[in-house]
Amino acid sequence: MVHARRSRNTIAGLAPSAFKLSPIASRRRGLAAIGLELELPSDAVALERVEAGDTVVRCSEQQNGKVVGELEVEVFRAALVIDRDGILEEKAHVAADAEHGRATPPVPVSLPGASGFRAEVVRVGAAQQLPYVYLFAIAPHDLGVDGGVLVTVRCAGPEWPAANAILSTLRVLGRAGTPVPGNDDAPVLALPLTASSRR
Repeated sequence: MVHARRSRNTIAGLAPSAFKLSPIASRRRGLAAIGLELELPSDAVALERVEAGDTVVRCSEQQNGKVVGELEVEVFRAALVIDRDGILEEKAHVAADAEHGRATPPVPVSLPGASGFRAEVVRVGAAQQLPYVYLFAIAPHDLGVDGGVLVTVRCAGPEWPAANAILSTLRVLGRAGTPVPGNDDAPVLALPLTASSRR
């Protein structure tokens, strides 16, 4: 548990380069009883713990004074036991529509202990600093969990190496606060998605 006096970037004994949210802490915020873990690849990527609302963490990287990428994770409630795949696909679709650009239809994605859907958007307009958007709506395989996780990655180019590094460490935690067992050979989430999602 994080005490209010701690720096918002330092979490219960973890370095600023790591983030962990327990299912209990998530539930206390009024979110689904889902936890998550992720790590940053270097000190060049900043981590901000968000203390209120559905978004729980943001990561960003700047180069030459300009933001080259942002990643944020939101925990959402949903009755996944009714129509798990349909709800996750719709969540990815709605999130893609909200980015107001050229979107690809959501496609299935899996990783150890979790699965869901991914979508990508290219936002149009000369003023778009981060036009490439990748969205992942995923949930643990634990059917007793009452929600999922939405990961949104926005970047200046089709590839953002730091996002790949962060996504490779992402673990969705079940109700017990440990990664839900799954297929250990499942591929990790990665960018860019364009080549693999368009046929």
